[in-house]
Amino acid sequence: MAKNKQAASRATGGRAKLDEGRMAMAGAALGIVWTGLLGLTTMSMGWGTGMMNMMGSLYLGYGPTLGGVLIGMLWGALDGAIGGYVLAWIYNRA
Repeated sequence: MAKNKQAASRATGGRAKLDEGRMAMAGAALGIVWTGLLGLTTMSMGWGTGMMNMMGSLYLGYGPTLGGVLIGMLWGALDGAIGGYVLAWIYNRA
């Protein structure tokens, strides 16, 4: 196992590689938390209405209702997973 790590380290110029799958999962989790918290805050306190409207124009179905928040969380997970994967992929090839 140590030889594989050393070979991978030499192949990337001594820099650690990021796991694309784990970065995708982290991005999905962040997307779920972000859209969920924004939606719940807007629903309960009315804060962030402008941000909710802007994100609703990108994430179809996202709005200040329970169903809208759940749809937004799905969009956030998808968007975050793609973003996390792409960031790790670019980092590993740079």
